[in-house]
Amino acid sequence: MNLKYPSLLLNHQSLLNTMRQLQPKEPGLLRANEWVKLARCAYYLRDPQAASYLRQAAQQQATTINQQFASLNFYRMAGDLDAMHECFQKLPTMPVNVSQWQQKNYHWNYFQALFWLGDDHKLIDYYYREFALQAIQLAGMMMQLAEARLKRNFLQALTVAQRLATTIREERIEPWSNLPLNPWDLYELSCQLLNPPLSIDAPVLEVSPNPAQRLIELLQAQQIVALEWSIYNNNDEAEEGYCYYLLADGTTQLFNQGMANQELERLVWDMTNFDWSLPGWQPYGLYRLEVASAKVHCVGQIWSQYEHAAMVESKSEWLGDLPTYPTSEHVLDPDLLVVLLPNPEERMLDLNRWNGEQRSY
Repeated sequence: MNLKYPSLLLNHQSLLNTMRQLQPKEPGLLRANEWVKLARCAYYLRDPQAASYLRQAAQQQATTINQQFASLNFYRMAGDLDAMHECFQKLPTMPVNVSQWQQKNYHWNYFQALFWLGDDHKLIDYYYREFALQAIQLAGMMMQLAEARLKRNFLQALTVAQRLATTIREERIEPWSNLPLNPWDLYELSCQLLNPPLSIDAPVLEVSPNPAQRLIELLQAQQIVALEWSIYNNNDEAEEGYCYYLLADGTTQLFNQGMANQELERLVWDMTNFDWSLPGWQPYGLYRLEVASAKVHCVGQIWSQYEHAAMVESKSEWLGDLPTYPTSEHVLDPDLLVVLLPNPEERMLDLNRWNGEQRSY
């Protein structure tokens, strides 16, 4: 078993920047999602106002049943156990004559409520009784965490912590994300169960006036010669991203495995995030940062093996001349095909443009 502790840590500077964007607003002008964002940043910064913000965020959660159940977690984070139990008593029960999807959704939310309440015996029984829960990855991890809490099994908690760290990196989930269930909360709990416990707090990093230059410096220091990432639309109203480092010794390292240098990890996280793309170009595709030249260019387009074969066979007009281009199997996903562009240099983009287009935090 891999006993190495996960390296994913909070980034205080990003939390501070995000929180400072919201604090100047009048409280009455903050929307529900902004209260959540402010509260979560304050909580992870251990700000004295965190409990007050979290209670306010909990009171804002009344739009959907998912949000109503999520309010329990905000009271837990605020340390207000009385309010949490009072909130639980007021949560809606599952109405009669609902669809199968609504039943599954209710069971999933009720399962989360049991977890935040710490009713681990009941949660484990509920997990094995409601088969639909067993198809939800996060539900399985929460059940394992409940077992780890009951049995004080730090090795089981470590396994869950490693899986959560991978999920957070792969999906680039921020601690302040307005999700009914944010994996950062589970990650913090799993790290607290380790022996010794792992603090996920990271030191405040200096904000670089030139993040692109700083990124190149850190990549060179880590003996990384290139960075490749791909963004793929799976036609299921979702996006999947892949990212890996190419090291000077010819080996590769996946982004979701984490880097020892937290500053480097944050810069790569920001740069390869889904909302950063080449101006004027569709964001889907395979991109490569050549460290020596400090240039980014689009290497190719990405298709599923099935879609590409079908379009080649039908000579689809959407494909154009792509069938004549060389193709290769995606390094990290054999179900994907990379259609290599013949002249990637024509699509080169100076990395320094990132300085002016990086996200606000």
